Amino acid sequence: MEKIKVFIVDDDNMLIDGIAKFFRDSSSLEFYGKANNPVECLAKLEEEISNIDIILMDVKFPKFEMDGINLARKIRELHPGKIPKIVFTTIGERALVDLNCGFHGLIPKNQGILELMNMLENIHFKSAIYYPPQKDSANLIDQFTQRQKKIFCMIVHGIAIEKIAQQLNITTNIVRSHEKVIISKIQQLGFNVHDVSAPEIQKLVQKHQLCGKT
Repeated sequence: MEKIKVFIVDDDNMLIDGIAKFFRDSSSLEFYGKANNPVECLAKLEEEISNIDIILMDVKFPKFEMDGINLARKIRELHPGKIPKIVFTTIGERALVDLNCGFHGLIPKNQGILELMNMLENIHFKSAIYYPPQKDSANLIDQFTQRQKKIFCMIVHGIAIEKIAQQLNITTNIVRSHEKVIISKIQQLGFNVHDVSAPEIQKLVQKHQLCGKT
């Protein structure tokens, strides 16, 4: 299967390098290239746009007059009929993005890398469109897959990672990967936490009875 070619437009090279590192080990995604600003992006797309499947693009470029939204419009204007699917990245709240500028997703920058890769695959193969979830702490657990719900509640109840792996018949690395995605989803709801067992999350679970007894 031919890999999905992803071009990244962002002024944060550390973020780009981190994504590219994971893509190198992916069987479905290929890091095709990058641009650090709108001007560089337009120049590189002159030659490469027909080879790109997805553009992963920041919404904001503070040092430039053109933001990501207007850059997407410009790409549409310059390359009619050749536009890759455009996925925006952002920090902060849910944002209004013009659906007519080639938009296929608005993904928080703190999104877990494994989930980001899954989103990009669904965008390419299924034409999915992603939005950040609404901030509703009572429905936090609804953002998780069934496996993530199970792992979340087991961690909340104080079960060790090794024990969780044993009970679910998976490796500890898989448990930790799920944990990272869970934490990312919690952060998207506005919680400044880096641990599923954080007191703030414990209180939330108790208040809304999100997890039963294990």
